[in-house]
Amino acid sequence: MSYDLFFHRDTAQPAITQNEFLKYFQSRPHYQVKNSQAWYENEDTGVYFSFEYEDEDKGDPEPAPSGRASFNMNYNRPHIFGLEAEPEVSAFVESFNFLVDDPQDEGMGQGSYTPRGFLQGWNAGNRFACQAILTMEKGTKVDVLPGSLIESSWRWNLHRKRLEDKLEKDLVVGFVPRIMFIRYQGKIVRTVVWTDTVVTVLPPVDVVLVNRTKSGKQNDFALITWQDVLPHLETFKKVAETPRILFAAI
Repeated sequence: MSYDLFFHRDTAQPAITQNEFLKYFQSRPHYQVKNSQAWYENEDTGVYFSFEYEDEDKGDPEPAPSGRASFNMNYNRPHIFGLEAEPEVSAFVESFNFLVDDPQDEGMGQGSYTPRGFLQGWNAGNRFACQAILTMEKGTKVDVLPGSLIESSWRWNLHRKRLEDKLEKDLVVGFVPRIMFIRYQGKIVRTVVWTDTVVTVLPPVDVVLVNRTKSGKQNDFALITWQDVLPHLETFKKVAETPRILFAAI
């Protein structure tokens, strides 16, 4: 099950070429371009989706018009997939002056593309897909987190490189870690890695995975709750107060 959009130009405009399509994505971060497809994958956030150029297929009894393009993103994913994908779709549509064909039940239909319409259609379809999968797998334990925590963690991961660049102007920062999710004491929690000899910017999470290199032991890790870590961080430098307190720790 997936969310699909189809793009085309007004008949008064020339269709885009495959070369134009590929050249556009080759200049954008997080894309791998091959043949007629552009695959987006962000290692920091885990979000992925794809665009594809559709040329006329001579072997198809109902060939697609030359110069069309499509977008595909799997359902049964966190809502943040839509938040990260939408700016990419908006930029693509604006660059080529595309119209959209949205076949989703609560989608945009045919005509102009809108960010609001994208998110509405994606969220509705994704919600339906998740409910359908849960129905088919009745009795299966599903771990969930509040959407606000998932989104705040995603925003940290999405912008962590930018934060790294910004902080370098004021201090030498060795590492801005990615927030990860692990199972701890029967629950899904947020964690970051803190190596004891590396300057690290720590965001508030549930547990901290400390890599204790000073002990001299190989792979000497310890999981410490944020409540237990926080008193020790008071001696380190605060690098931000809002929207959350961040500590540069070593």
